[in-house]
Amino acid sequence: MTTRVIVVPEAIATPADVPGVHSSNDAVVIRAIAAAQGIIDGPNGNLGRAIGKQTLELWLAGFPCSRRAAIYGPLNGDLSVKYLDADETEQTISSDNYRVVGNEVLFRTGFAFPEVATAPDAVRIRYGAGYNTADVPPQAKQAVIMMALHAITVGSEKAFYRSEEVEGVGKTEYTLLDQAGSNINKIVDDLLRGLRVVRI
Repeated sequence: MTTRVIVVPEAIATPADVPGVHSSNDAVVIRAIAAAQGIIDGPNGNLGRAIGKQTLELWLAGFPCSRRAAIYGPLNGDLSVKYLDADETEQTISSDNYRVVGNEVLFRTGFAFPEVATAPDAVRIRYGAGYNTADVPPQAKQAVIMMALHAITVGSEKAFYRSEEVEGVGKTEYTLLDQAGSNINKIVDDLLRGLRVVRI
């Protein structure tokens, strides 16, 4: 069972959301947002759900014996179920044969599973997932902004100096970001705790 990203998630924050002086298309800030969002979003993230709007595809080697398949919700768009028949020809299952409940595709009990090819992607469930921009949970957006800002700050050359002294001119002291990083990690964890989905 593998979930592939077909269309990458839309960003849930913009450079304008990240404090600091930078342009609306600042490449460093855009990369920091994408990296932060990647930590929590979709099949590769740690929340167990989709945040930015995206298209995903679940690959199964066969129809599930439990007659249910877990997806990364929330569902946001069309869902299709296709399979490779014994001749490796792609076929489509009618939507009358399944329904979506929460984060699961449930196959109806009256639906007889057809024979499928021997392949890791014999059954493919493709679907739109994630939130529309206006509906993104605010705690997820704030967590991404905080992580992006921290990444930008850590990437700053000055962040790693404890002090800088020029003889006869003066001394400038910088606070290392270890403590700040720990605080941010705790805040982010608190923000996201209620959004985590336990996948069994």
